[in-house]
Amino acid sequence: MDRIDILGCPIDNLDMQKVFEWMEMRIHKKKPSMIAVVNANKLWLMSKEPNLDKIVKEADLIIPEWAILWAAKILNLKLDSFIIGSHLFIESLIWAQKKKFKIFFLGATPEVIEKLKVKLKIGYPKLQIAGMSHGYLEKSEIKALINRIKSSNPDILYVAMGSPRQEYWIKEHFTEIQVPISMGVGGSFDVLAGIKKDTPPWARGHGWEWLYRLSQDPKAYWKRYLITNSWIIWNVFRVYLRNKLTRK
Repeated sequence: MDRIDILGCPIDNLDMQKVFEWMEMRIHKKKPSMIAVVNANKLWLMSKEPNLDKIVKEADLIIPEWAILWAAKILNLKLDSFIIGSHLFIESLIWAQKKKFKIFFLGATPEVIEKLKVKLKIGYPKLQIAGMSHGYLEKSEIKALINRIKSSNPDILYVAMGSPRQEYWIKEHFTEIQVPISMGVGGSFDVLAGIKKDTPPWARGHGWEWLYRLSQDPKAYWKRYLITNSWIIWNVFRVYLRNKLTRK
């Protein structure tokens, strides 16, 4: 597995098919593993939160979204492709259904989980669902949830709590739950449940996902994208100029 460094973060150079092959290998070995998806916002959060930085960098597989591929091209680093985290999540349901792997869904609101149950039953009727739980639990309820996850013996745990909460949750309970694959999936439950719209083809895979989300909810996203987009552009070109001066 090829791994490169982009702005101090290790990134794995795999396409989606290779990711599924890697996941299947880990599942068969029953080796607990964490997958992290990295984009501009995640890198910015990592720069502000040392604990998150450590968790992501120690992940067993680190997947790049579009902004990371863009950075790699500017910095002349070999990165063949990017993977949109929400699409990896959805495609993995088709793959898991075929392979008969069991999935536990954790996160989002109770309302989203109820709608997600209906969507999964219709769209993925043969998917083996180990369990489902919303993410708004009291501390007193966590132990029972952990026991549910352990007793259901899932192959994959998807945690939809947003970043960095989902990464912290996985890290805190990683050793105890012993799930072969754990991955934070942000707002993917909302998309699959039909609460939020997926990015359209004109935005998907062209680096305009942020613009689409901003147009849908400017109040929620304007500050995030102003800060994170500016941050990654500045840091990429800072490294680019430093490398150029070093070569002279």
